[in-house]
Amino acid sequence: MDKGGQNAHPKSPLFRKKFEKNFFDAEYIDDFFVDSRMKRFWAASIETLEEINKVCKKHNITWYADWGTLLGTVRHKGFIPWDDDLDIAMKRNDYEKFLRVAPQELPEHYRVFDGDSEKFWCNNAAYVANWDNENYLILEQERLKKYHGCPFYIGIDIFALDYMYRNTEQEKFRKQLLMEIWHAIAAVESKQKSEQISQRIQTIETIAQIKIPDWHGDDEILKWQLRHLSDTVFQICSEKEADELAELRWLYVGEYTGAHFNKEWYDEVVYMPFHGFQMPVPKEYDKILKGMYGDYMIPVQGTASHDYPKFKGQMEIFNQWKKQVNETRNLERIIQDLMGENQ
Repeated sequence: MDKGGQNAHPKSPLFRKKFEKNFFDAEYIDDFFVDSRMKRFWAASIETLEEINKVCKKHNITWYADWGTLLGTVRHKGFIPWDDDLDIAMKRNDYEKFLRVAPQELPEHYRVFDGDSEKFWCNNAAYVANWDNENYLILEQERLKKYHGCPFYIGIDIFALDYMYRNTEQEKFRKQLLMEIWHAIAAVESKQKSEQISQRIQTIETIAQIKIPDWHGDDEILKWQLRHLSDTVFQICSEKEADELAELRWLYVGEYTGAHFNKEWYDEVVYMPFHGFQMPVPKEYDKILKGMYGDYMIPVQGTASHDYPKFKGQMEIFNQWKKQVNETRNLERIIQDLMGENQ
């Protein structure tokens, strides 16, 4: 709940209608060159996030900037110059509510990827895309206008914050079970022998005292079952049993061993500038960022967790499209014309 304060905005006006006129200009930011194409991609990402925000406001769902987006908001008042995607987080109850309502509430062609809406989606996070086919360029004029001339597929990562047991033995047991589940998923993905996979499944069944349904040799079904099991394990700790919360996959498998936080740090939301808009962040963002990154105010280039730019693969599709249609006008010129109409 937003309780006001110097940076807070009681009516939560997250995004205004227009970007600053010079927003789309290429520039160096912290000695890193950001071209106008990336600026359009940033703008399209913010427009996609606004659609998510509309759903959250309608259904009273609280969300926060997370990971690189939180870092960028605090350190750069916008995107980290060498990053190009948006990450947000929700407490588990809000996360599950969002997954229930979003498929019906988001605009046409938007798609929510998670273990329920996408049968074989095996990441322990959700992903909202502004188009239902990542191999498709957005070339319709109205959509190009909406996304500031960016023809590329946009995706927003959404992470769930789960409670951690106050009792260290209970949390140690949960970690062991989660690690076994993730090792089993990795074994399936690496095409290990069926005997090795079966042995891992038996270990999980023994630890958890459960029976995993027969997957009839279908690796995708098994991965989906394991992903759902891990989601169940994430949720078994209640708020009353916890002093802290975390994104458990990143905490236990990733490099972020300090990324577990006092649950009260997320009790209040404040709003901070993000390219002239307002981004919701946990009130104790400084403590959270120190847990994630240590001395986070020192920029380190090239630390994005994916290839940069994110639309590199779609550029190949774009170049093929140009050859096929034998365009006499460069799409970059068309996009610039559309941008001129938007500003």
